Amino acid sequence: MLWLSGIPFLKVADLNELIDTGKYSCSTFIPLERYEQLLHKELTPTENDILITSRGTLGKCYIVQSDDEFYFQDGMISWLSNFSPKVSSIYISYLFAQPYIQKQIESLQAGSTVAYLSIAMLKKINVILPPKKLQDDFATFVERVDQQKQTVQQSLEKLELMKKALMQEYFG
Repeated sequence: MLWLSGIPFLKVADLNELIDTGKYSCSTFIPLERYEQLLHKELTPTENDILITSRGTLGKCYIVQSDDEFYFQDGMISWLSNFSPKVSSIYISYLFAQPYIQKQIESLQAGSTVAYLSIAMLKKINVILPPKKLQDDFATFVERVDQQKQTVQQSLEKLELMKKALMQEYFG
């Protein structure tokens, strides 16, 4: 049973929104008590786990953050956790966006009427796994680029506000 308040219960559309915009507008929830039970049993995603869209749009990844509190719709979203120390979450999530992986996902869909990515299918995907040091270097690079993108976005927002203020001043 789903509730109208509590801990967000993400459906695949909510996860897509979270991946695309950094936030979600979830309309379904589970009770806090149920979430705490799942959390106690280690049945909730934790920091650096990866959630993958597995119905409709396939293979989009979200890396769980330390402050995330939500549960998700099993079967529509795949959950990768307990990685080997040889694997970086950031590397894997970016790898899934590459044409090499997307083509493998598409080939696994042969004959299917509804796009679906099962755990069994995920296990069949061939992943290029460089040494951990290179994965970590890549992750550091991604974090720097993300910080720069955020700085540029903030600058653009400030410029837009200044433009609106000037337009108001000249034409207001």
